[in-house]
Amino acid sequence: MVNEVQVGKYDRIEREVRANGKAIVSMGRSDVLRVGVQYVKEGGDNNLHSHDGVEGFWMVLGGRATFYGEGDQVLAELGKDESILIPRGTRYWFETSGAEPLEILHVAATALGEKTGRVDHESLRPHQEAEGRVFSPGA
Repeated sequence: MVNEVQVGKYDRIEREVRANGKAIVSMGRSDVLRVGVQYVKEGGDNNLHSHDGVEGFWMVLGGRATFYGEGDQVLAELGKDESILIPRGTRYWFETSGAEPLEILHVAATALGEKTGRVDHESLRPHQEAEGRVFSPGA
């Protein structure tokens, strides 16, 4: 648990991107809050999943993102300075939906006293399986 003042700076210079097309820069973390910026060249969190006990706020800093719910229903198409709040337990996935890389601020808040964790509701994409992530279907 980290509960101390933290100061950060997001460097917009293109960084080394992992095999899944993403780089994640942590901006701060406590026992209830996680803040980071994801730089996504292509793809995104592209399998339907949810987070038990964790609510997420996303704001596009550059590029475009499309967020989807169950049945690939479009929840939001976001451009620069637009955001979405995803309540805990909500099934979603997102992808880069523009020509330029996506830079997206992610703030995650943990509900105290609740079970937390990611639940995958659809099969992982091949790059996620290559990273060793395990598919665990949700109820």
